[in-house]
Amino acid sequence: MKLSFMLPQECIVTAVKGGERLKRDVLAELVGVLYAQTALQNEGMTKEQIVDMLINRENELSTAVGDGFAFPHARVNDLKGGYLLLGVSQEGADFSSPDNKPVNFFLLSLVCSSNPNLLLQSRAALMRFLLPQKTRSDVMGAKSAAEIWQMIDNSGVSIDKDVVARDIMWPQI
Repeated sequence: MKLSFMLPQECIVTAVKGGERLKRDVLAELVGVLYAQTALQNEGMTKEQIVDMLINRENELSTAVGDGFAFPHARVNDLKGGYLLLGVSQEGADFSSPDNKPVNFFLLSLVCSSNPNLLLQSRAALMRFLLPQKTRSDVMGAKSAAEIWQMIDNSGVSIDKDVVARDIMWPQI
């Protein structure tokens, strides 16, 4: 399945507010979009419950990995669908990154606990798309979610393969 099928244009946020905001505020902004634009609102959870799940995961260990990326995520029991959102912050947000740099790219995932591989597959696909510096620059310079979605669609990146460690790992900073 093409990544662009799993990540609808409505789930690309191009103006995530950055700066010194709390993680909870950043996550609430992202979840608000995901909740409004997908069937997540029919899953029997409130936005606040979802944000709490994401914050609980962040409290275990920050999902920021350095180089401008964070992967906020939660595995949710009995979730009917898988939900993916790409958030882009021009100014970057403080997200407790190990390199102490702001996060510009948020790859938010919610998956069913019984299908954790979907989390890794979608994350690996987004990273295959965003890893080249030119692609990151193009995404940061995009004027709209539609423009970013078109880049993703044109890339041909898919999520229908097994995930290996090299798909999601890179040297620690």
